[in-house]
Amino acid sequence: MATATASVPNRRKSEPEATAPVWKKMSKEAAYERYQPLVKYVVDRIAANVPKYVERDDLLNAAALGLFDALEKYDSGKGTKFETYAVWRIRGAVLDELRSMDWASRSIRRKARQLDTVCRELDQRLGRQATDQEVASEMSVSNSQFGRILDDVRGVILLSLNQPANDGDDAGTAGMAELIEDTRAANALDRIEKERSTTTRK
Repeated sequence: MATATASVPNRRKSEPEATAPVWKKMSKEAAYERYQPLVKYVVDRIAANVPKYVERDDLLNAAALGLFDALEKYDSGKGTKFETYAVWRIRGAVLDELRSMDWASRSIRRKARQLDTVCRELDQRLGRQATDQEVASEMSVSNSQFGRILDDVRGVILLSLNQPANDGDDAGTAGMAELIEDTRAANALDRIEKERSTTTRK
C-alpha cells in the first residue's frame, strides 16, 4: 500500500508579508461570518475520513471554537497569513475533539496496527511499495473486504498523521499532513470570495 511522503516547505518565506487583518475592526460575530468558509472547508475534509456516526455538528462546534481561538491569538507580526494560521487552529480543535471522543474501538485500532505491520513487511520483502491487491492477499481478505478495512481505519490514520509536527506556538496544533496542505486550505476563502464577487457583478 503506497505511503505518500513530502517535505514541508518553509511557508513563511513564500508567503507575502502579513498586514493587519481586516477583521480587527469587526465584531466577533462579523469576523466569524467572514471566515466561516474555512470552518466548513476543514470540517468537510475531516468528516470524509471518520465514521458516519460521528456527529457533524460536534465537529462544527469544535471548529468554531478553533476559529475564535485563531481570531484571539493571531499575531500578524510573525509573518503568517491569517487564513493559514486559522486553518491550523480550526483543524487542531477538530482533531482534539475527535481524540476526546475516543470513537475508534479496540478492534479498529487493532486492524490499523495489523494493516501497518503487513504493509511494512510486504514493502520490505518486495523492495517496493505493495499494491492494495497485494496487501489484501497477504491479509487473506477479498478486495471488497480490504476496502471496508480501509474505511474502518482511515480515521485512525488521519489522527496519526496529524500528531503535532513541532512544539512551536504558531503550529502547535498542526501536523505534517496539515502543513503539506495548508496552501490549498488557506486559499479556499479567497476562491469563495472571488466567486461571490463575480456573482454580485452579474
